[in-house]
Amino acid sequence: MPIRRVNNKHLLADFELLFKIVAVFSLLLIAFSLCYYLLFFLTGREHKWWETARGRERAVIACLGEAQESYQQQWDNACQRIDEGKNCTLLTDTAAIMDARLVGWKDECFRRYPPATITY
Repeated sequence: MPIRRVNNKHLLADFELLFKIVAVFSLLLIAFSLCYYLLFFLTGREHKWWETARGRERAVIACLGEAQESYQQQWDNACQRIDEGKNCTLLTDTAAIMDARLVGWKDECFRRYPPATITY
């Protein structure tokens, strides 16, 4: 059986072609993976964060509204106890106590609904 000689030029050309095909395929795979990450994965997480932030904002606004309503109702009740109309002028001590309660209620709203943070 005769020994067959391999043509090194053809083998090298075939190897270079195979290397180029694998390199192009690898680069395309990396590019598509990066596009998926940027377009779908991150935007989906940011959308969830945005929805969470919007929901928190609505909850804080509702809580602050309730605090303001309670404050106004207590103020009006105090005015009625001294036989004055709504939105009367109360004694400084009474007004200070009610104002402090309002501040506490508002602080509680912000404690109950802390700011949303982006986590990746």
